[in-house]
Amino acid sequence: MILKLKNKIPKNEAKVREYVFKKAVNFIENGPYQVVDKIIIKSFLVPDTEHERVDIEIQKGIAFTND
Repeated sequence: MILKLKNKIPKNEAKVREYVFKKAVNFIENGPYQVVDKIIIKSFLVPDTEHERVDIEIQKGIAFTND
């Protein structure tokens, strides 16, 4: 999912966000998010920038599973 997002944005924007893409992947891999009964929102801000970030938002249901 993160790779699809990364491929949708211009390469220069993806490069700026490379560090926070890795942090977002770690967040996804380390959490048991199979069934979500509350909203989870996490933003990963690019250091030393004002607006560049990667956001993860889980509304409800099943998220980030390999099933």
